[in-house]
Amino acid sequence: MAGFPKRDRLRSRKTIDSLFGRAGESFAKHPVRFVWKTVELPEAVPIQAAFSVSKKNFKRAVQRNRIKRRLREAWRTHKSVLEEKLSPLNTQIALMIIYQGKEESDFALIEKKMAECVRFFLLKIKTNEKTD
Repeated sequence: MAGFPKRDRLRSRKTIDSLFGRAGESFAKHPVRFVWKTVELPEAVPIQAAFSVSKKNFKRAVQRNRIKRRLREAWRTHKSVLEEKLSPLNTQIALMIIYQGKEESDFALIEKKMAECVRFFLLKIKTNEKTD
């Protein structure tokens, strides 16, 4: 399904807080960082995502919102690959996508880095699956 419907959005404050505790795993392909954790989600979806841009690096809300819009669009175009791989595993993942750059990047760079992150994330999931 195209788009980024409400059921695919990570909204639980408790789950988001647990991502940043010791249990969450992360990696980065500058300027994009993925922080994730396998959890039981309230919706019947394989993955829920949230997006964050630092107020410290981008003082103006207009800039932060523009970057988040670019992140969401890049995520929307690449999430189907992850959903296909996660659905048969009956695994649910909470994911936080963080923009770490100091200056605004254009959509082409963000999309390229998002694709790299998704590919790397798939490798991480497969290696975690083999060790379990």
